[in-house]
Amino acid sequence: MSEDYFKDGKEYLKRAYEVLEPKIGEKAPPNDRMTWLTAARFIGIANRLGNKIIMDSHKESFLEEQEFWKSKLRNIIKDFVWDYYCDGVGKFKIWTPHDREPIAEPSIYAIHKFIEWNDDYTDPLPDIRFSNQELEKLRRHFPSLAQLLSQVQGNRN
Repeated sequence: MSEDYFKDGKEYLKRAYEVLEPKIGEKAPPNDRMTWLTAARFIGIANRLGNKIIMDSHKESFLEEQEFWKSKLRNIIKDFVWDYYCDGVGKFKIWTPHDREPIAEPSIYAIHKFIEWNDDYTDPLPDIRFSNQELEKLRRHFPSLAQLLSQVQGNRN
């Protein structure tokens, strides 16, 4: 059962991204109320399934899957202008059938909470720097990068 919850949770995270993924030629996700609600619900379902995972190995793998999809979503969720979300401040809560339905605040909240950096997450990337010897090796094939890193390290000392 634990593996099923892991696989299904992972699939719902993927679906959330796919729903919000910008269409070809577009830079932003669709500014459509139902699209955002659907993505937020998929994230909620994934979290609900993830909370049912029993085995530690599946829990750890699910956490890494969440981080992957958070990263993908962070790349497409930006600080959009107001009219992306609605046809005006007054139309955010109350709109007529002639107005574009605003993106629902609960969906905005759910997606933004999901993409937040989790301070409890242990980043697998160690905080290490090139040694002077390694920079010299790097300089052979990547001289510009080696020069940049040398300058940065010189400013750190």
